[in-house]
Amino acid sequence: MASSALLAIIEVPHEKRVRCSADGCGHSVYKKVHLVRVDGHTQVYGSDCFAKLFGESVLGRSEPKYGGTNGRLLTPEEIAMLAMNTEHLVEEFEREHQEEIMRLEALRIAKTERHSCLQRIQATQTPLFAHPPTTTMQSSEAEAIARKRLAERFPGVNIDLAGFKGLLAMEISKIIRENAG
Repeated sequence: MASSALLAIIEVPHEKRVRCSADGCGHSVYKKVHLVRVDGHTQVYGSDCFAKLFGESVLGRSEPKYGGTNGRLLTPEEIAMLAMNTEHLVEEFEREHQEEIMRLEALRIAKTERHSCLQRIQATQTPLFAHPPTTTMQSSEAEAIARKRLAERFPGVNIDLAGFKGLLAMEISKIIRENAG
């Protein structure tokens, strides 16, 4: 068999079983039905005949092009396609396969764009409590001014208590920004 490919492994309900196309077989099959492209034509094989014909070959050990190895349960429409025109069913599998590839590529692009956008945003933002570069004198002057403002705003409150250190740091940052430039 010059050119062969395992296209899909499918499953149909017992009452909708199909005939195995292996020479001399003719059994009806419904679970683990193998759709195989052989010399340009799609053939239907049961799992036993598939194993006999392709067993240890590369094809026998290959994954199906469409779907997995568990056997995709066909919808009523797909069962009708299988019975009437197997090639049309394979074309439908190919269309679904291409749609999935496009969907995954769109997700990959969106993820890349989100990551790139996030990096641009992060590059332009400064951290919340970042101070511009200052000298010790500037920091100590700003702290003195901040303590004076907070003492006026909150008389009788000890600014050195744990709950107020963040408030003091924000006030120092505000003063440094006001006097920068």
